[in-house]
Amino acid sequence: MLNGVGGAVGSSGEAARPTDRKATLLCFSHLRWDFVFQRPQHLMNRFARTAPVVVWEEPVDAEHGASPSLYIRPAANSANVTLITPRLPQGGSEDERSAMLRQLLDGYLAGVSGPLIAWYYTPMMLPFSRHLDPACTVYDCMDELANFRFAPRELLDLERELLERADVVFTGGYSLYESKKQRHGNVHPFPSSVDRAHFSAARGKMRRASSRRPRRPNISPPASRSSRPRSATSSAPMSASPACASPGPPNSSSPDARPSSRWPKAATAGSPKSTACFRR
Repeated sequence: MLNGVGGAVGSSGEAARPTDRKATLLCFSHLRWDFVFQRPQHLMNRFARTAPVVVWEEPVDAEHGASPSLYIRPAANSANVTLITPRLPQGGSEDERSAMLRQLLDGYLAGVSGPLIAWYYTPMMLPFSRHLDPACTVYDCMDELANFRFAPRELLDLERELLERADVVFTGGYSLYESKKQRHGNVHPFPSSVDRAHFSAARGKMRRASSRRPRRPNISPPASRSSRPRSATSSAPMSASPACASPGPPNSSSPDARPSSRWPKAATAGSPKSTACFRR
């Protein structure tokens, strides 16, 4: 685990390369910070309570004729978190783009004092950052990226290199832990969960809004029976009442009210099967 943000705790319980000064956590992420609030945001916001956090995103295309540059701004609603998005000229080989990214990274870190913690969410950012000498290197493996469609061919080789460099490896689930534990001596399952403080605010708003209006359960059948063609011998008038009058099964005395064989038989309210769809 992490000892604050000062170093990785090894299997012996001793911190790897402990530091006395406050460290800067540099997070290399393939996920845009402003896209979805998920695992990187959960963790980086917590680390930012005690140390500055810098999130390095994937590059975007620069304007035509513009030189390589960095778009640096503070993260909205996240104190002590800085977002960096490189802007690179279009075209160029991967080696040329890596060289530009390395130059931009070194230029930014020249103004950063104190120890550095490198936190990787993707091995694809290793080519322009492998020359760094951080106090601690963390590989937080959220997914098996090599299994994604259009995954780069070099991803597996870069992940192998990152595993060799990492002081500690976290996995987003136990299946990932099983696949990585034989490849590193300090791997820990770290399943994602719900940020209670973040989502409880929205849940409170939903409760207040729902309390201001009455609720009417909709227990209608999967398909409306009124859409079926009526038989020529049927003379009973169509009912104008809604189909949610009773939570139990339809009246079986009427042939038209019998459930169709295409749909599973509905469970009567109060029976054990009535709550089966809510169990996990």
